[in-house]
Amino acid sequence: MDNLVMILKNRVKNIISRYLWKAVKPVLLTFLPYLIIMGLVILILLSIFGAASSQTVEGKEKVKKYVESIKPEAVSKYKQEENFQLPWGIVYAVEEYANGWSKDVDMERVKRITDDLKPEFEYMDYTEKIVRTGFEVDADGNVNPKEEVIYVPVKLLTQVRTYEGIYVFEYQEVTEVKGNESHTYMALKGMEFYEDYSKLDAVIAVEIKTSSYGSYEGEAKTIELSGGKLLWPVPASHTVTSPFGMRYHPVLKTYRMHTGIDIAANAGDEIAAAADGIVRTAGYYGGYGNTVIIDHSDGVSTLYAHCSMVLVKPGQIVKKGQKVALVGSTGISTGPHLHFEVRLNNIPVDPMKALDNLSIASGSTAAGQNIDRRLILETGRAFMKGEQNLDWLIKNR
Repeated sequence: MDNLVMILKNRVKNIISRYLWKAVKPVLLTFLPYLIIMGLVILILLSIFGAASSQTVEGKEKVKKYVESIKPEAVSKYKQEENFQLPWGIVYAVEEYANGWSKDVDMERVKRITDDLKPEFEYMDYTEKIVRTGFEVDADGNVNPKEEVIYVPVKLLTQVRTYEGIYVFEYQEVTEVKGNESHTYMALKGMEFYEDYSKLDAVIAVEIKTSSYGSYEGEAKTIELSGGKLLWPVPASHTVTSPFGMRYHPVLKTYRMHTGIDIAANAGDEIAAAADGIVRTAGYYGGYGNTVIIDHSDGVSTLYAHCSMVLVKPGQIVKKGQKVALVGSTGISTGPHLHFEVRLNNIPVDPMKALDNLSIASGSTAAGQNIDRRLILETGRAFMKGEQNLDWLIKNR
């Protein structure tokens, strides 16, 4: 009986298998080549992207290791240099856009980018004075006053020029007295930051072969001043010696974005406000030297740099044509001239586009969003946060 049941089970299995195979066989024969091809494609893609991912990680780590090895030397009294390590993500972002997101990293270019973007430090020398007073007894038993003076030379960090702007440190001389000892030194009073992406813009323009301020996306904006026309800022001279855009810096010996125009003039020539406004900055402004920045209407501001003397104060209301400074050569400069900028929402735009016969004839000029710089900054930050570049692009749409 058991044998009979077993025989019947086997026959049923054979019948089911035979008919099932007949039903499935045509389908398998039809789709099997496609399944094989799809499997091969998946294997190839996995191998390609796996290798690319591995090489990308390796390249990123090489850039990170190199940039982080270039540590600023802390020679100042307060060691502020340690706070200005160049972010490796910014360097890697420039490199990736420059090489077209290739899996291979060009370390020579990475070194060049790092050298161009690394912070530049300026110092002033100062000598601290320590005075210790007391008494001493001479050979005759007389008690005489005694004073010991110690001089300690130090370096004070006054300015740092970074890829994102200029940091200016302020100090105040103080004397502390503790017991029989007095100590005169320069105390750190504060720090101001002035946004200036000219270092990064120049690197983007040179390495990625674009003009940072000239690469706009979407419809161009225009500067419109409620006060009408802008005034030419140097009545005594109408000669432009250096235009807006990329140029070879004569002092720094490197290519940089020139964010304004240079107007030839004699030291002491008057500088006039281009339009009505309120003085935002009046004083030393890093590499710009003595500088005046005036806020006008509708997000427009004008900047007057390298002045020998500033004649206005922050918060002061000025009128168009009012004397605000005198031409000079302070800051990073080769000789007396006015560096003049027009900015829209703090982004430099070409003043020459508003010129008519070498005089500013209207209050409108082309401007737009600096999409190249934004891509670099956002991509660099994404790298350092461990995000994929695609992630932030999707999140910010």
